Amino acid sequence: MNAPDEITLADLECVVMPNGEVICLGKTLGWVGDFGGRLRPHEVDQGPKSEIKVIGVHDECTYKPMAILRIAPANERERRILGRAGFGLSTEEQAAYAFSYDLNSGECTYDPFKLSDQRTCGEAARWIRGECGFDMLPHGAFLDCEFLRGEKEAPMAFEDEFDKYWK
Repeated sequence: MNAPDEITLADLECVVMPNGEVICLGKTLGWVGDFGGRLRPHEVDQGPKSEIKVIGVHDECTYKPMAILRIAPANERERRILGRAGFGLSTEEQAAYAFSYDLNSGECTYDPFKLSDQRTCGEAARWIRGECGFDMLPHGAFLDCEFLRGEKEAPMAFEDEFDKYWK
């Protein structure tokens, strides 16, 4: 940042020590009480969080609701439990697994090839895993499997609430 032409508000990161000392660039700026409520804790990104997205999946004469889940450990104990279950050792590795839950059949798996309905739910789960990813999948997405397989030129809209199809 260059010197501005007028007074400008700027943020400068500092640390607050357990004894109340406020330090910035290795120098003491003062004490917590000297800043009169102007100090705000910095939000640290804790990484991915567990999340559920409900989507609609359409195929030839079929409509199925699915829930796509991401399980991310909230603490060290959960991370160790998931690690022992074979889902990697780091939070990032563990959060990379997206579970597909077919709400009609009650099946839930992280492996799209283990779903019994391979034509519809399996197709949607494979597309999410390979092309889309959990983070890019919007809540309430509607997936047309015939369109995803290239069997149709345009995706089908499902009733009025799905007119703005996402792909």
